[in-house]
Amino acid sequence: MAQIHWDSLIQIRPNTMGELAKVTPFGRLSLTRTILEKFPDRKATVFLSSDGKSLYLAAKQSHPVAFPQKACHTKVDELYCSLEAMGFSFPVSYHMEWDEENLAWVGNCVAGDPPPHPAEVAKKQGSRTKRRSGPAGSQDEGKVL
Repeated sequence: MAQIHWDSLIQIRPNTMGELAKVTPFGRLSLTRTILEKFPDRKATVFLSSDGKSLYLAAKQSHPVAFPQKACHTKVDELYCSLEAMGFSFPVSYHMEWDEENLAWVGNCVAGDPPPHPAEVAKKQGSRTKRRSGPAGSQDEGKVL
């Protein structure tokens, strides 16, 4: 076998992103085990910044989200709907870091396509219903596709 020239190869290093939280196209919030370890009762209150670029997970707040005993994900429809209304494409990932002072995980949206401007989102949502064009008085007139 030929000798391998290690210095001519590109070494792939371990992931340095830290912990990730992800919101899937199915409305699931997925966390790593390391994130969930900070919540012994497997309950975390979820907060989202007004622009959707920051995610916060805190313990001992009202209305926590519960994670099943053997899973690191749970469905959070309100989080999904909020991000969708802001124009995010799914999945949406957040790089999470533990904030000891506030006893919370704080995450920033991982680089990707930035969400569109709110005016673009409003214009897009306003044009969701399309009308068929046809001769006046046709049966298709006014039907939503």
